[in-house]
Amino acid sequence: MKTRLIIGIFAVGILFLGSCGRVCGAEARNKETYFYRKFEPVQGEPVPFRDFVTDYCYIVDGVTVMVGYYPPGSGGIFSPYDTADDWGDRLLCFGPDGELIFHGRGVMDVYLYKPHFFSSPDGKEILILCQLAFEYYFGADAFLLSGGEINRIGEISIESVLEEESPLTEFIVIERHGSDIRFSFPFEKIVYDPARTCVEIENEDYIYIYRDGELIWTGPTETEVDGFNK
Repeated sequence: MKTRLIIGIFAVGILFLGSCGRVCGAEARNKETYFYRKFEPVQGEPVPFRDFVTDYCYIVDGVTVMVGYYPPGSGGIFSPYDTADDWGDRLLCFGPDGELIFHGRGVMDVYLYKPHFFSSPDGKEILILCQLAFEYYFGADAFLLSGGEINRIGEISIESVLEEESPLTEFIVIERHGSDIRFSFPFEKIVYDPARTCVEIENEDYIYIYRDGELIWTGPTETEVDGFNK
């Protein structure tokens, strides 16, 4: 009887430890912290798609990443694939078999929309930051590529006060902190919303956080920033 009781207690203990190991392991992964490193992917051959004109083409983890545009129709009107609020340079991604897996919105009348790539240490997550510019840099459009799927993170509207020498994609620091992705800026002063508000502010450790599918800015609100100009 005592032998059966001891065996039963021992079995329950093993089950408890196994369950605890799985839970603790999940919690450890949720608290994992690491930095994304910038890298230059292999250039690739564009996938023929409609009449898309490709400016940049790279192969990343089996995915063909293309940036370009649909040429306007006769008389300078929009392409049949564009609309009045969705035209200009855009990001397209194709799977290993040439299937379209992502069709980004057009960023309209910009002078530059160039992709830059950042990888997690294990290479399972790739961040694509498309540097935006008119005559000057004004932030980047961010995307997350993971497991053969790509999602748009949002626009990171920050530049350095020395933006002509150092665009956002050259100085941004990207860190995974648990389930969050944090975008920070190693300067005492930064330019907020350079394409519209364009205000120089003190950088009080302000960051963008990508959390649960939403890009969150921890700095001053647009109303507060507008007040800096008055």
